[in-house]
Amino acid sequence: MIFPYEFHFRTVNTHVILADSLIGDVNADKKAIYAALEKGHCFVGYDLPAATRGFHFTAQGMDKTAIMGDEIPAKGGVTLQARIPSEAEIRLLKDGVVIKTWKKGLSCTHITTEPGVYRIEVYRRYLGKLRGWIYSNPIYVR
Repeated sequence: MIFPYEFHFRTVNTHVILADSLIGDVNADKKAIYAALEKGHCFVGYDLPAATRGFHFTAQGMDKTAIMGDEIPAKGGVTLQARIPSEAEIRLLKDGVVIKTWKKGLSCTHITTEPGVYRIEVYRRYLGKLRGWIYSNPIYVR
């Protein structure tokens, strides 16, 4: 075994975005977590180089705000925003293709009227190499 399971469970994590805090009731909390996962309200973080807690990726349209996993109408324009916990390279992808890169940032903003599947990838230096740190779920601009 190269790395024990415990090592991996502490390093690569799925972070779930909940509408409300967990309340300590196992059944209610489980239901809230599964509902958020079903909606795609989550992201994957490689927490070994640095904590990924605090990452946010949202979209603001004319009449609606969306988070990862949500759809939002493109009509009238959509402002995509990401905020990361510490400085790193942020890449915005549309339909799987990088459309914009911020080399050293804590946040980024991009305005679009184009429908597509938008997501964020964040990279940071760790052990001498640029490595994937945060991978968002998409926001669907329709």
